[in-house]
Amino acid sequence: MKQTPDKVDELKRRIQEGRIELGAIHNTISSQMAGYETLARSFYTPNRYIVDMLDIEPAKVAIINDVTGITRSWPLFTKEAQIPYFMHGSNGPNCLVDLMDEPVFYWISPDNDLKNKTLCRTDSYYSPNKVLNWNQKGVNKLIKRHVDLDWEYDCILAYDSHDFSIPTLDNAENIREWNSKYAYPNIRCSTISSFFDDVDRQADHSKIHETTKDAPDSWDDQDATDAELLAKARKVNYEIPTAEKYSTIAMALAGGYPEKLIFQAYNRIIMYHEHTNGAISGVDHQYYETERKMHRTLVTEAIDYSKKALGSSLGKICSMIKTSSDALVVYNPLSWTRDEIVYIDKLEMPAENFNLYDNKTNEQVKLQKLNNGKIAFYAKEIPSLGYKTYRFEETTKPSYQQSIPSEETTIENKFYKITIDYDKNIIADIYDKQLNVTILDPDFPYSLGGIHSL
Repeated sequence: MKQTPDKVDELKRRIQEGRIELGAIHNTISSQMAGYETLARSFYTPNRYIVDMLDIEPAKVAIINDVTGITRSWPLFTKEAQIPYFMHGSNGPNCLVDLMDEPVFYWISPDNDLKNKTLCRTDSYYSPNKVLNWNQKGVNKLIKRHVDLDWEYDCILAYDSHDFSIPTLDNAENIREWNSKYAYPNIRCSTISSFFDDVDRQADHSKIHETTKDAPDSWDDQDATDAELLAKARKVNYEIPTAEKYSTIAMALAGGYPEKLIFQAYNRIIMYHEHTNGAISGVDHQYYETERKMHRTLVTEAIDYSKKALGSSLGKICSMIKTSSDALVVYNPLSWTRDEIVYIDKLEMPAENFNLYDNKTNEQVKLQKLNNGKIAFYAKEIPSLGYKTYRFEETTKPSYQQSIPSEETTIENKFYKITIDYDKNIIADIYDKQLNVTILDPDFPYSLGGIHSL
């Protein structure tokens, strides 16, 4: 932290007093676009790191504002993170609109765990549950709205602040003035968890509405405005957990763990998935273009941190594998024997020209040089959760074949047969062998993979 110890102590005291409440997730994450481990890690900062740093109780309410929807797996993550409450403040259109008038509801996890359920509430991001005028008419309007809803609790959640606004003491002062004049209703300047605590204490839990509905986010296309970046982000979502697994293995075998690299990789990719990536707001294009540039940097840094952690750990693991000469190690993290194409980067090549041999069979392996400069070969029978080693032998002549364009127009497996039209540079046909149908309509004016003007 960059604050003075006195400021840190003051924050800790105000949290302990219930005057300030931390949300249970890192940021307003675009949850449908994030990977499984990234979603889990979004709970770590407030409920692990900060809890340990400040010696405070874990946060009770996960809050996601503004986004129109949330991944269906979200209630699984909240309950597994032991978060008792979830608040969704949706912009329009609200995917949970049919539940907005429910005081609270249970969103059942996909694993159908009926014992451990998160108590949820959803409302509009620009909710009518906000007192705009602190007079009898303004407060009565809020109360009448809930009377019309047959509100069954003695507490109402009224919201402060709105989009791009800065919290002030105005409402706290208005509340103090109101309470000094009127005995009813008693208004508290409080935290969201206090509302859930009140409802949870009063509720007949057997009568709380339950839902298993999906809640897709209509704004997921924001990330796709930079499709290449989104692809890199989705890829690194799964690369970081892989780097983490290898780091754990390396730590067990040789000691040391790249904790900061793993932390920073997760931190960057969580921040990339913050929901406003790629959005545009009126004439304020410069703001969002700046944000998009920041998101590109976040993904690049996540990739770099992940690669450094993986490289460090693989180096430790490989150093413990004893061979008679320098070797290439191919590891299989799956629980079954695997055949796979392996790519050798330029930096991994011992020389410009070399042969490659399987150390187990002593057979020479066929190599192919790709147009991007990498060398590819087909690794066979890599044991489950194990590895094979290959040795290099430098040679004066290239031992690999150059990549040449194929003249074949079809590629197929037991499921599909795909036909390519090289003249038009498009996918001309996809045939489903199991259904015995052609998926693409040859008469349709727009081809798959073609470029069209609108």
